[in-house]
Amino acid sequence: MYIYSKQNAKIYSQLGVIGTTYEVYFNEVKKIFGYLTGKKVLDFGTGAGRSAQLIKTLGAKEVVGVDQNEEMIKLAKKIKDSSIKFNLISKNIPYADNYFDHASCIAVLIEIGGKKEMLDTFLEIYRVLKPGGKLVITTTNPKSIGYDYVSYRYINKPNLKSGDKITCVVKGKKSFKIDDYFWEEKDYKEALINAGFSIEKLSYPLGKGQEWLDEIKIAPELIITAVK
Repeated sequence: MYIYSKQNAKIYSQLGVIGTTYEVYFNEVKKIFGYLTGKKVLDFGTGAGRSAQLIKTLGAKEVVGVDQNEEMIKLAKKIKDSSIKFNLISKNIPYADNYFDHASCIAVLIEIGGKKEMLDTFLEIYRVLKPGGKLVITTTNPKSIGYDYVSYRYINKPNLKSGDKITCVVKGKKSFKIDDYFWEEKDYKEALINAGFSIEKLSYPLGKGQEWLDEIKIAPELIITAVK
C-alpha cells in the first residue's frame, strides 16, 4: 500500500468532503447503507478518519477504523468521539470472527499492488463480518483515468492493464502526487467471489450540478456492494 508522508497525510486529512469529488461517492455510500442505528461497522482503510465519521453520521453504535498507515492513524485519533475507535494494523484486524454488522472500504483498493493482497484483504474483512453483513466498496472507476475532477485526476497512461501503476494528482492548496494501481471491474469481482462474498450491486454515481468538472460526464468511482 502507498505510505503517506507526515506532510501528505496532513494535507489529505484537511481536504474535507462537501464540494469535493469525495462528496459524489460518499453520498452514494450513505444511500446504500441507510440507517445504521445500533450497528457495529468496520471502516477498513480509514485513513485520517473521514469515512469513519461518515459512517457514524448514519447512526452506527460503534465504528472501528483500521489502517496500515501510521501517520494517517495518528491524525484519525485526534477525532474526539468515544464511539469511533482507530487501530493501526499490519495484516490482521484485531477483532473476533463475525463481530461487525457491516463494513466499508472507501478509496483503498487502488493502493493494493497485487491480486493476492486484494484477496487476503477481502478474506480478513469476510472473517470479521457477520453472516448477511454488507461490505460497501468505493474504488477508482477504471474508465476515469485521464479525466479531470475537482479534487484529483489520474494521469493517462496508454495500454493500461491490471496491476499497472498509475499516478494520481491530489489537488488542494498544496497538491501532491501518489502512485496507485490500476484494476478493472473484473479484478474486484473475482477477488470478492473467491473470498466468499456475493455481489449485490455495482454503481457509477455522477455529480449533479454546475460545480463539478468531469464528475458530470464520467463517474470518478465504482461502488460495489457485496454481502457475506
